[in-house]
Amino acid sequence: MKPSRTMAPKSHELFGPSTGFPSFSAVDDRVRGGSSVSHWTVTDKETYATFHGHLDIKTLGGAGFASQSTSFSPPLSLSPKQYSGLSLLLRLPPSPTPKGQPTSFVLTLKNEVPGRRPDGRRESGVSYEYKFDVEELRSKAWTERDVEKGSDVAVVLGWHEFVATYRGKPTNAPQVDPTKIHELSFMCRSDFGKQDGDFSLDIVSLSSVPKAKSVWAKGWEPVFTQALNAALEQTIAPDTAVIKAATVQLNTQFYTNAACVPALFEIGATSQNAAIRQLALVELRKRVTTKKSKQWIGQTAEVRTAIKARVLEAIIAESSGQARTAATRFVSALARLELPNGSWPELLPWLWGLSTSASAAHREVALQTLYMLLDTLVVTEHTPGAGIAGHIPQLLDLFSKTLVDAESLNVRVWTIRALGKLSEFIEQGETAEITAFQSLIPGIVNVLSQSLEANDESSAKSGFEVIENLTLSDTPLLTPHLAALVDFLMNASANANYDSDLRIMCLNSLLWIVKFKKNKIQSLNLAGSIINALLPIGAEPEPVDVEDDHPARTAFRVIDTLATSLPPAQVFPPLFERVRELSASPDPMLRKSAITAFGVVVEGCSLFIQPHLDSLWPLIINGLGDPEVVVRKAACTALGCLCEMLEEDCAKQHALLLPLIFKLVSDPETQRSACVALDCLLEVLGNDIEPYIPSLMDSLLQLLESAPLNLKGTVVGAIGSAAHASKAKFAPYFQASMERIVPFLALTEEGDEQDLRGVAQDTVGTLAESVGKDLFRPYYEAIMQQALQATAIPNAPQLKECSYIFFAVISRVYGEEFASYLPTIMPLLLAAVQQAEFDVDSLAPSGDAGDFSTGVDDDDDPDYEDLDEDINSEDGEDLFSASTAIAIEKECAADAISEIFAHTKTAFLPYIEPVVRAILPGLKHSWHDGIRKSSVSALLGFISTFHEMSETAKWKKGIAGASLQANVAQLAGAILPAIIEMWEEEDERDVVNELCTGFSACLMIVGPALIVPSYIEPICKHIDAILKRTAACQVGDEEDGENVAAGEQSEYDAALISSACDLVGTLASVLGPDFAQLFPMFLADMASYYDLERTTGDRSTAIGSLAEIVNGMEQAVTPFTDNLFPLFLRALADPEAEVQSNAAFAIGSLIYHSQANLLSQYLTVLGALHPLFAPAEAGSTRKDNACDNACGAVARMILRDASAVPLDQVLPVFIQALPLKRDFAESEKTFDALFSLFRSQNAIVLANLDHLLVVFAKALASEGIYPGDEGAQLTLETRTQLVELVKAVNASHPDKIAAAGLSAFI
Repeated sequence: MKPSRTMAPKSHELFGPSTGFPSFSAVDDRVRGGSSVSHWTVTDKETYATFHGHLDIKTLGGAGFASQSTSFSPPLSLSPKQYSGLSLLLRLPPSPTPKGQPTSFVLTLKNEVPGRRPDGRRESGVSYEYKFDVEELRSKAWTERDVEKGSDVAVVLGWHEFVATYRGKPTNAPQVDPTKIHELSFMCRSDFGKQDGDFSLDIVSLSSVPKAKSVWAKGWEPVFTQALNAALEQTIAPDTAVIKAATVQLNTQFYTNAACVPALFEIGATSQNAAIRQLALVELRKRVTTKKSKQWIGQTAEVRTAIKARVLEAIIAESSGQARTAATRFVSALARLELPNGSWPELLPWLWGLSTSASAAHREVALQTLYMLLDTLVVTEHTPGAGIAGHIPQLLDLFSKTLVDAESLNVRVWTIRALGKLSEFIEQGETAEITAFQSLIPGIVNVLSQSLEANDESSAKSGFEVIENLTLSDTPLLTPHLAALVDFLMNASANANYDSDLRIMCLNSLLWIVKFKKNKIQSLNLAGSIINALLPIGAEPEPVDVEDDHPARTAFRVIDTLATSLPPAQVFPPLFERVRELSASPDPMLRKSAITAFGVVVEGCSLFIQPHLDSLWPLIINGLGDPEVVVRKAACTALGCLCEMLEEDCAKQHALLLPLIFKLVSDPETQRSACVALDCLLEVLGNDIEPYIPSLMDSLLQLLESAPLNLKGTVVGAIGSAAHASKAKFAPYFQASMERIVPFLALTEEGDEQDLRGVAQDTVGTLAESVGKDLFRPYYEAIMQQALQATAIPNAPQLKECSYIFFAVISRVYGEEFASYLPTIMPLLLAAVQQAEFDVDSLAPSGDAGDFSTGVDDDDDPDYEDLDEDINSEDGEDLFSASTAIAIEKECAADAISEIFAHTKTAFLPYIEPVVRAILPGLKHSWHDGIRKSSVSALLGFISTFHEMSETAKWKKGIAGASLQANVAQLAGAILPAIIEMWEEEDERDVVNELCTGFSACLMIVGPALIVPSYIEPICKHIDAILKRTAACQVGDEEDGENVAAGEQSEYDAALISSACDLVGTLASVLGPDFAQLFPMFLADMASYYDLERTTGDRSTAIGSLAEIVNGMEQAVTPFTDNLFPLFLRALADPEAEVQSNAAFAIGSLIYHSQANLLSQYLTVLGALHPLFAPAEAGSTRKDNACDNACGAVARMILRDASAVPLDQVLPVFIQALPLKRDFAESEKTFDALFSLFRSQNAIVLANLDHLLVVFAKALASEGIYPGDEGAQLTLETRTQLVELVKAVNASHPDKIAAAGLSAFI
């Protein structure tokens, strides 16, 4: 319907869609002998008229004009007391005017009826002209983000802007008299030969603009308003001093006076300067919404009513996009106050009427206002029936029509923005609304497609934001159309005709859907089709700068998200099938895409890939030797990914990989990528690095001398990895390395210099830890000073992070000796943890009025909602980037503090209270999960360190008598309630994982007193939810995952289950027999994870954790024997050695601890264990582990009851399987069984004495005490008993002891 005339006078339309178009007649240069021609054509639906034709300049020698004129009889009378001018609404074409065609036009008014000469030609007279250029209007509109391509733009023409002319030249005639307009015309003229050719101008409407009426009592207000206007104008001056002075004046002289409300409105409605109108409306909204709206409430009812009526007029008349946005935000702020009271009944009818206006411009204003209104009401408490929430069906019906608006892309885009906001009101269970909204999803996608086709980034960005918000919604609004949406995004992202930024938006939306709708993606089995669509995009050439985004790089990020979000069985098989095909392609870019994709998925599929890695190595090897540089570089990157996730497997390939990488390091084209790969490989080599160290270090040090600046950091990193792998054996190369690296610690320039300095700082810490504190001491103090200086370098957060990490590493190296630096570094670290992430001042451009306060302090006024004036502003993205950098710095600082406390101990005590106060708020950090994660880790670490410092006796299993030392109890009392509280709401998987692992580690150090009695129940409740997969971090799109099999989950989701199971095992370890009452809560769920349909990791976790529970509970496990024994026996026959290994440990532990009579099962168990003793292939770590655990199981059976074991058959196999190869946790029980057999003088043992002495020698040769020291094989007690046994054997067989090399232990 059309707007009712009883509403606020909105259009004052002289002609247009609402009132119709008058007839125009041609007045062209043909009356002077020219050849120009013009036409006036009204569309069939009378939605707009077109002034078009051909402007010729050749006939009249450079001159020419074409015009269409209409007359008024009686004359049109627009009183200047009522109207300030005209508003011309133009429809800009979808694309710029072709070069060479006219773009400049004139709107002409005449106050007199032109006379006629004797020859019939019109007499010349005074005309009043307003000249405009459509391309300048387009440029201005885009700059202000007023309209998008193909949309309407309003030009407001004040009476004073019409220029008096005579025959096209200015003349000194009186100003136009709007009370007697006899004629109006549109003209296209040559401007003295500047333009000619075909022209076209689409005219939607011409309206009169109502003059602003004062909304407050006459008298002194003009002076106040004028002074306020002058002060506002000074805030946009280019002089910072002027801006500051004006801001002070506004805050002290104007904004404290309630009269500023009507004055600001009058300025916002009438100023000729669009920037001032916008600023006045922004400030008006602040006055109305802050300080409990006292300034608004303090206005008279007459003033409030007048403002509410006139603001609706102002929105329609406003020609500036930003000022109109400010006006609509002001309307939404008023609605927040007025709608709940029922005191603005005109608003919603006005919106409904305007939304269905025949004018596209009016519809656009209505949709923008509705969007802003919804935006406000989302953060408002709803009064039943008073707000928009009660109009959802009506809104959905309206939006279903405006979503397919035939004329305006702007209307369609504002519709999807409004739908995005409206979705926040629709809740689960509201079936009708959900169904109606779901039916609009195809329309939303269509508008998004239209925006992409128009290459309209602003509109497309709005559409993608809506899609992403719907993806995050708890209500299944996207669900029925998700497959079609994914298909659209894949096709759009692959369209090379679209701008790269638009394609990246498509890919980012796809990434969000994969991440947050993973269950639906999984149930629809879309991973394969997504991968097939992305790999060709990944084959596109990428920019040289690694910081530049590109569709290819974003495509690989989507593949990475697939791998980390979905079960690897859905991702890796289809990916590798395509990778295998593309790796043989003659197109090197496709080969590059294939090998890059393989590297990308390793992070999420490493456990799935590991058993098949031997067959996959040719892909990497061939890639490293590929004839094309781009493929070789991609292979280096993929190798780095493999090294990070599959360390041991990569280290085994050193003999094959290192020569290939050395060759690539020597090639300038691949040098950088090869150095990165070398860095990654060296870090995982361990002792295997020894043969390579001399030549390797010689090459790296030479390369460091000659490499360009941007490569030196990679070389320095490789040196650090070499030191990490070789440890103390790096000492011969330490001095030469330091001489070359230390100078880099003085670099300060942003970019490559700071990047190199950061890597050098990290590497120096690694070198210190490798060679030890004595060798590093000459550099200690100087490098500490350089690390401290780095924290003061401005705009270098990465250097601060490197310094914090360095402090932690050096505290590890020097221990309590590091305490002398605590007074210097702790204030820095505390300040880092306590800093605010948002630093708006650093982001605002110099000289911007936004740099200074305008009288609103949101810290003092919780009612103030600060809304960005430009919904398409990129400031938010810049702010988030800067805030993320600060958040990462805080995360690093918290980690460093925990590490430093652990190593400086007593000297740190003065800082423990302020540190805890500083880190506790991080548990509730609203948007950065890394801060919450580091806060959990640090705080639980503080408790562990404090307990270790208390030097109390080792805790005992069980609840009885569990207590903490007083100071530890006080610290735990300050920390644990906050951690338990945050766990209740935590919805990030990685943070919950840290909670599980953190509590496990802390419990093993502190013992049961940590959680007894207050925290056992809440911790068990959270674990139970995780095992049932109903925790907050696991249920993001559960309604979309109805067809997902229970055993299908990503490796990261499986890792969370594993951590929860480990925590159950830890609870059993510390509670001992008292865990029996809790075990039934977990048993069924844990056992359910052992199913051959599940992954190897799931099955291994289930059996391994249950084994830990058995050992923790000891004899209290007896009542559960009937449940556990068949499960463990079945797992012994599992096809995977990893599961068999855990099953052997579990069944041996159950037999050893349970008081149930299992003697009759011994032969069955021994038969199931026997295959685990079969010789393993060289380097098969899983087989070695399984054999070690089988030895442990047999040992426990012998210890439990040797008489039930057929020793004559078992011992030869058992003894020949020794020594243990990998799992030295089994040493204790294995040697206990041997000690028992020696004491009983078992004949088979004595007959194998020579072999057993070799086993003893190897075990005793291991340095240190298990499990604390790396490489140790024996606990202190076992070592002591073994030495005693060796001495006893020496008494009768000294020759054998000597031959075995055991004499040193006598």
